[in-house]
Amino acid sequence: MTFLDLFDSQYSPANDDKVTRLAHELPKLPKSIIIVDVSGSMELPNGNYSRLKIAAALAAELKIRADAPLYASSGSDADGSHITEVLDYDGFNLWLALRRACYDFLGGGIFLEKAVKHVSHYHVRPERLYVFTDDQNSYLPTFGKSVHMVDVSKKSYEELRNDLV
Repeated sequence: MTFLDLFDSQYSPANDDKVTRLAHELPKLPKSIIIVDVSGSMELPNGNYSRLKIAAALAAELKIRADAPLYASSGSDADGSHITEVLDYDGFNLWLALRRACYDFLGGGIFLEKAVKHVSHYHVRPERLYVFTDDQNSYLPTFGKSVHMVDVSKKSYEELRNDLV
């Protein structure tokens, strides 16, 4: 069972514990920071799942394996403001928090440059920066020894997971 399976089924504490435990047993990844785009376009489909659900499932695994802080970010297209907040949850609760952020964080674009500036204020440059988005921005961050822009709009969960680990 993967995080995608967990997020796509009725909640079960036993399944949540099982998937989280399995992620802890996988090889550790370098220290990382994760940013998940929670703009309105992340609710669009990619196959049978929303882009957000795919991003959440991948980010949930990486968060555990890299012991990484995870940020949700979105903004207001009307005034250019943005919200970037750390989500300190794992498993199914992380999925619920990301879904909630999609509604609470103004619904516009990710404003990635502002998000990265916000995150860099609280952290030293990580080995890896992961950005889960649907490629609706043109900014390429340099905060992170390696930057992984993960476009969840084109490839399947399985393809993206194979690319990341």
